[in-house]
Amino acid sequence: MIFAAVLAAGSSSRFGSPKQLAVIDGEPLVLRVAKAAKEAGCDPVGVVVGAHQEAVIDALGPLPDVKILKNSLWESGLASSISCAARFAMKRPQLRGLLLLTVDQWRLESRLLEQMLRRFSGNSATIVAARYAGTVGIPALFARQQLTALSSLTGDVGAKKIILENGEGTVCVDWPQGAEDCDLHHPEG
Repeated sequence: MIFAAVLAAGSSSRFGSPKQLAVIDGEPLVLRVAKAAKEAGCDPVGVVVGAHQEAVIDALGPLPDVKILKNSLWESGLASSISCAARFAMKRPQLRGLLLLTVDQWRLESRLLEQMLRRFSGNSATIVAARYAGTVGIPALFARQQLTALSSLTGDVGAKKIILENGEGTVCVDWPQGAEDCDLHHPEG
């Protein structure tokens, strides 16, 4: 079983409004990303909330079985949300890995996640990460042995640090659309 965690706790200060709730093709981003994870076969799917938590939880109404992970430390930076998701996964020994997702990547589709899940199951990689814009990053799938490192992140550091440190234990999946994040290109604008 792979746990997919949508990181949706931030205040969206650069975006100007709660990006988790921005509507694309009739759905809030947070719901779109959680649905993509479900469609790809992740189980369970969770959403890490912090700022705007009640509105984000309400937006997930059509997916009543989504796990809500409340991050009381969300203001301390992205690492606290990653740590929250990793700690949830660590308490569930049946989980083989943790797939980290963000609401920023409005072009995300279940096909990419399915490909990442296949690559994870089909070799000895401890991380499967998306590659875009000359770098690697989220979405990324981390094997169970990476959870301690993820739970130890602090500040405004993301998972890229762990992906890069993993070297040849990381398999990359090309996804050029990953460069189109909401902070740089508002999908409705």
